[in-house]
Amino acid sequence: MSLTRRRDRDSKGKPPKKQKPNKPKPEPKVEEPHKTIGLDNDYNKTILDAYSHEVHVFLHCHLRGYDYTGCGQQLSGHYYDKYGAPVDRTESWSEGYRAVEVELGKHFDSCCNPSNEQPLIAGYGGGVHLYKPIKNHDNEPWNITGWVPLESKWVCEAQYFRNRHFFALRGNEIQNDLWDYHPYEEDWKEDCEDSEFNQYVPLGPYRGGYWYNNDVRGRYLHIISLKNQALDSNQCYDRYNFIVHPLAFRASIDGLPDNSVDGMQWAITNSINEKNFTEEGRMQKWGETCHGLEIFNDFTYYYSWQPGEDEIFNGTLKNYSRRRKMSRYHLWFNTYPMEFGEFLLDSALTNGTYLHPISANDAFYSRVTVPISEVDPEAEGMEKILLADPKGTLIERTEKIQPQEGCSNTADKRRDKKDRTRSRKERKELEDSIAFRASKPYGEDTIFGYQTLVDPKLKLRECIANHPPPNVTVDDDDLKTGLNIIEPTVIKMMQEGQMYGHTGVFDFFNYTGGFYVPFLVPGQEDMFTLCYDIPKATKDLVFAFPQIKDKANALVWRYQIQTVRPDKGVTTHFGYFKMNTRKPTQLNLTGYPVQSVCWVRFSAFNPDNPQERAWFAPVRGPAFAKQSGGLIEVSEVQPAMDTRIVNTINEEKRSTCEVHENGTFECTEISTTDLELVFKKCTNEEQDNIYAYHLQCYPIKQMIDKFDPRIRYSKTDPKDETQPFAKRIMECVHGYFQLCDDYPSVFRLKSSWDETSVKDGKVYVYSICNLTAQLAPVNHLVLSELPGFCKNPQ
Repeated sequence: MSLTRRRDRDSKGKPPKKQKPNKPKPEPKVEEPHKTIGLDNDYNKTILDAYSHEVHVFLHCHLRGYDYTGCGQQLSGHYYDKYGAPVDRTESWSEGYRAVEVELGKHFDSCCNPSNEQPLIAGYGGGVHLYKPIKNHDNEPWNITGWVPLESKWVCEAQYFRNRHFFALRGNEIQNDLWDYHPYEEDWKEDCEDSEFNQYVPLGPYRGGYWYNNDVRGRYLHIISLKNQALDSNQCYDRYNFIVHPLAFRASIDGLPDNSVDGMQWAITNSINEKNFTEEGRMQKWGETCHGLEIFNDFTYYYSWQPGEDEIFNGTLKNYSRRRKMSRYHLWFNTYPMEFGEFLLDSALTNGTYLHPISANDAFYSRVTVPISEVDPEAEGMEKILLADPKGTLIERTEKIQPQEGCSNTADKRRDKKDRTRSRKERKELEDSIAFRASKPYGEDTIFGYQTLVDPKLKLRECIANHPPPNVTVDDDDLKTGLNIIEPTVIKMMQEGQMYGHTGVFDFFNYTGGFYVPFLVPGQEDMFTLCYDIPKATKDLVFAFPQIKDKANALVWRYQIQTVRPDKGVTTHFGYFKMNTRKPTQLNLTGYPVQSVCWVRFSAFNPDNPQERAWFAPVRGPAFAKQSGGLIEVSEVQPAMDTRIVNTINEEKRSTCEVHENGTFECTEISTTDLELVFKKCTNEEQDNIYAYHLQCYPIKQMIDKFDPRIRYSKTDPKDETQPFAKRIMECVHGYFQLCDDYPSVFRLKSSWDETSVKDGKVYVYSICNLTAQLAPVNHLVLSELPGFCKNPQ
């Protein structure tokens, strides 16, 4: 008997069971970067679709998490921002950038619907608020940003995923009026609910702020500074600095000390000479300059819509609940949607301060306000989103809000289109689009603020498509991929002005026939770059534009050209024109001596909704005002200003369409002592036109009263206690609006402008044809006052 066991038997002498061969464990599936975003839309759109010749960004998004080095490598656990994302309890566990990505994902999905006619967002910029009393905030504040980690990957269930999909421009916001206050310290005695969501509003003497330290004219100046996460070749961080919501406090002019539009204009005009942008070593701190100015901001826009003492939303029907329909009229009691902040930019340019126009939006735009009586104390979502904004306390809630009904060409045309369409798919798209806007400010005319990068060589698309992060990060070079390359590239593009701002007017050019950018300046050599200087040697002042797409045929284009006069005053000339869908357009301005040109600006309007606009950065001329190198008293050095409206002619030639001027247009003059413009209802055809007004006057001023407890600490002129310390600055104002074919319209300009200071006591009004961009007077539509049955309805 053998003492050894046979190899083909087990211990019991039985044959062993056949073993299944070991299969190697599957490697995680390699992620396809443009297909893993997890967006849930019915149009097969991916993040890669957001990268094309034009790349759209939401600026002014706020986070709660702090990064004390601003390099995207470490979240600080020391403190979190009281105001920012996440904004409600259901997301309170998440880091803020995740909540922003979720909101942007929802917006992205909504905008995939072609009926929404909104661009796909590729990224966002913004940051956290800084406060001097919080530990470390006053120590190198220029390096503190909102927390957004560098792009990387992680694995789950055998597949790799990116940690984020939208590019992020990290930054911070210093609010001068709040810099010296701890956001909790001042209201610690209040209960937890109030302390969580209510911003302390300082009503005492100014404590000094950060920008223009101790100068009350800058009390309400807020600046966002975006920071590159990587050092450049000079061992500095590239930065993009811009002034935000400059008109957010105008509606509270009499409720906050030292509150002044004049003070804000002074701060804007002097911004490039503020000491933090001029001192030695600035490149290691805040960088070389203040680059931009928000002329559209979503909070100020939302605020403008809110019911005032009339208990109706801006632009909706007064006397809506009355039995006699003939007593109704559309009342516009806030001018922001007609003017935005363009007059601030124009005045800064006139005084030699070059700034980019910025159009900004927070990711958390879905705000809805209901009467106080209807607020559920346990409510989550929109009510808390509003209160989670530091400026949320500016919104004065009413006990009752009347039903709203506005006048909207957009709404009428979309309803008609929905009724006519036989396609179930298109009908569903239109219904979803109407629902998307239903709860937004101004309903169907709601706009969003975008900053759009012009990328003719598709550098950003190439980064996201072909440079995903590695599955395993071994060294620092592994981080030089995808979004980590895009983010510093975007900041550099913004510094160079390779962008434009808009509120829904975009993707209008066919970049063909040697055109790669929206316009070419005379003498321009680099055809792939937007140029913003007119060479002194230029002889013929002719600007060239590509042919436009068919869908942009409805747009009305505007140019502004400011020239210096022999008396050292300046005149700003406004002209309007249409572009061609078959040929490039040439704008011939050879009638102006090149050496007299201060600056030129281009804009576009959607006649169906004049709130939808696009703004390009200014082009400097040889006569652009020279900077003194120090702070100036704007009211003392500002030149005398005039406004001129001109007729234009479109002349088709063999290969181009040429636009040139055809004399001065005479506007309709309205003599007014109360700055309340009243218009009859117009015809259906006239309703399709754009209407414009312009005037010169001072902004509204604070009514100084030392016995008023709200503003008793306002600083006044030492020589006259009845005058604010900020000297008054004359503004040239232009606003754009629509008239309605159902009821009269009233525009209460005195909510923004001092009716006692209007130059010559006149406002000038004209219409712009939506089909030809030709101008016409509006004498037949002007009323001297509201009819009696509107003033005293039954």
